[in-house]
Amino acid sequence: MDANQLLMLLQLTDSAFPTGGFVHSLGLESFVQYFGNKQVKKADDKRLNDALISILENSASFNLPLIKSAYITASRLVQLHRRPSIDNTNVRSCKDMVIGLEQTNIDKESIQVNLIKTYDLTDELVHMDKLCEAMSTSHTVRRASSRQGKAFREVSLMLYPDMDLAILSALKDLPHCHYPVIYGAVFAGLGQDLDTTLTSFMFGITRSLITTLVKLDVVGTLEGQRIQLNLQNAIPDIVERNKCKVLTHACLRFPLVDILQNLQDTFFTKLFYS
Repeated sequence: MDANQLLMLLQLTDSAFPTGGFVHSLGLESFVQYFGNKQVKKADDKRLNDALISILENSASFNLPLIKSAYITASRLVQLHRRPSIDNTNVRSCKDMVIGLEQTNIDKESIQVNLIKTYDLTDELVHMDKLCEAMSTSHTVRRASSRQGKAFREVSLMLYPDMDLAILSALKDLPHCHYPVIYGAVFAGLGQDLDTTLTSFMFGITRSLITTLVKLDVVGTLEGQRIQLNLQNAIPDIVERNKCKVLTHACLRFPLVDILQNLQDTFFTKLFYS
């Protein structure tokens, strides 16, 4: 990874990157309110650690297959679009891309085949987005994923306008904009490798968990960093176990936290939207 790619990765995974800091607590606020803040604060309380590991495992088993599938499809879009040698400086829409293709020496049959493949790959991303909507059992998870995905998409489109045209067009066609689909497609469009994409996503989940604990006054900042370090040590193994799974293998391994998330809208006071 060169310096520019590393700096881009650091920006994308930074807590200041505006993807909705108070949108999703990953079920942790529901867990804390259900069991009680004082109970969770106990140093010898095993439930907090079990909840954190459960959330990490659920995030990986459900999201990583979606991210991987979106990444592979988006990568194929990029490769397909880069085959013809056209001047991308004048490309602002799919119509411009067609005109550019027609001005090359490629025969019209090849152009038609490339366009059909482009539409098919875009439809695959739309299918993944709809599948994520259907598979999310909790309405709070669906809501948060869509909000985070839309925020991540809009910021990415604004910051990286030179991203591949086919990716930009595909992102705008997604009906629900679920976060894992957007995440995988954007990272593919920016040239990050798959392992980095999956690991950075899990790092973001870990960082969000610790931020949530600190904001809820469950732990202090120093204790939070200690917990984060312990959780980070588990990420490589979690990624390794889930990166070979295909889209149809997406699932939740620990349903308790997911069930508790449904209580989010019933709380009299809450810090997070979901």
